[in-house]
Amino acid sequence: MPKDTKSSNAISHWINAHEVALQRFIRSKTPDPAQVEDILQDVWTKLLEHPAPESIRHLRNWLFTVARNLMLDRRRKQKALCFSQLAPEVATNLDLYFNAWASAELPSDVLESQEFWDALQAELARLPPAQREVFVQHELEAIPMKELSLRSGIPINTLLSRKRYAVLHLRKRFEQLKRK
Repeated sequence: MPKDTKSSNAISHWINAHEVALQRFIRSKTPDPAQVEDILQDVWTKLLEHPAPESIRHLRNWLFTVARNLMLDRRRKQKALCFSQLAPEVATNLDLYFNAWASAELPSDVLESQEFWDALQAELARLPPAQREVFVQHELEAIPMKELSLRSGIPINTLLSRKRYAVLHLRKRFEQLKRK
């Protein structure tokens, strides 16, 4: 039998012998089913690319080590997103934009009333100064967060967090005016 055929028979045997346990191991460490299959395929690729797979003394340990290293590599490659990058998605939840929430939730006659604007001014006065400042500048004066960050020297994520707290406070105060 030629060497390639003998080697491929051995690899097929190894795959049959270890695939279920290896797949179970990867699945226990990886929440995404699509990634489980990808990692498993990468493990078999590493085995096929190995210059002398027959020389691996403890094949099962080697396979599990390769799988663990591949999972770690994938986690390292996943970049953490900062809060400011999530802002458009968060905005759809209306957590950062009081005007959008108010337009969607409050009747237009309430929004146009002097009592609403007086109540908004009173509630803004109750906010901590840092929250009030970022809310007024971003929401009412329409100054972009990036510009606010450059002017103040405060990181965008901090400004977004302050604004979010302000919006949540205001929404809580104006809930009773929601459409029934």
